[in-house]
Amino acid sequence: MKYVSIAKAAHLLGISRQRVQQLLYAGRIKGALKEGRFWQIPLDKHDMPQIIPGTRGPQGTWRKRPQQSKTYIHVSQHKIRENRKKLIKEPVICVRQGKKVNYCHQVDILEGICRLVLAWGHKNL
Repeated sequence: MKYVSIAKAAHLLGISRQRVQQLLYAGRIKGALKEGRFWQIPLDKHDMPQIIPGTRGPQGTWRKRPQQSKTYIHVSQHKIRENRKKLIKEPVICVRQGKKVNYCHQVDILEGICRLVLAWGHKNL
């Protein structure tokens, strides 16, 4: 088996010497040995150093629980004006949480507890 230096491996791979050293210290060049102060990098059957593919690093620890989507409450004044002329009143409040949408006539918010009174005969989208 043939061995080459860092400079020759960098030339063969088309990368800088510093990058080859980073790969060596990370243990990502297969079969590389350090003898004294010098690295011996083996060549494969195609006369190229064999690089072990890297991973993208450890998983993050800062977002353990799923993210809550914000809740928006919208009062449609357009619907309020329309309801003045109609016998059957349509819901005027739209509560959106992420992709979930509820239409209702009343929303009660008490100390972090929220109650929705959904309109009768109206489907949730």
